[in-house]
Amino acid sequence: MRRILILMAILLALMFNPSAEAADPVAPGTSSPAISQHLDRLFAQLKLAASEQAGREIEQKIWIQWTTPDDPALADQMHQVLAARRVSDYDKALALLDAMVIAFPAYAEAWNQRATVHFLREDFEQSLADIAETLVHEPRHFGARACRALIR
Repeated sequence: MRRILILMAILLALMFNPSAEAADPVAPGTSSPAISQHLDRLFAQLKLAASEQAGREIEQKIWIQWTTPDDPALADQMHQVLAARRVSDYDKALALLDAMVIAFPAYAEAWNQRATVHFLREDFEQSLADIAETLVHEPRHFGARACRALIR
């Protein structure tokens, strides 16, 4: 019940917050063309990484792009999710992520983080469903693919 109330409050805030209407033509939760091009370059560099260390450094840059969306409010929400996950507050993380995937359905990392929380809670069927949704929005998501392999 608490999760539903939190979700409703977030949705109402998003619906009635006039600043939530972006002047930017890029919908919140989707990558701007510049971010998409940057990710494309990072993935190309990852393919050509000369060493494991170089590959890990590029991987870290990709994760930063995925977990730091252009929209400041969305970036703050993701920061809260990651903080909750770090202290194993899965209820809080899940409540935030439930709201994020409703408000920003194209944001692949929200789906991936929710899949991760479900995985950590051993709800593997829901995790697989969220992984599938992650891969719809970001087919190159190696974190989602790795988690799917672990479950299977």
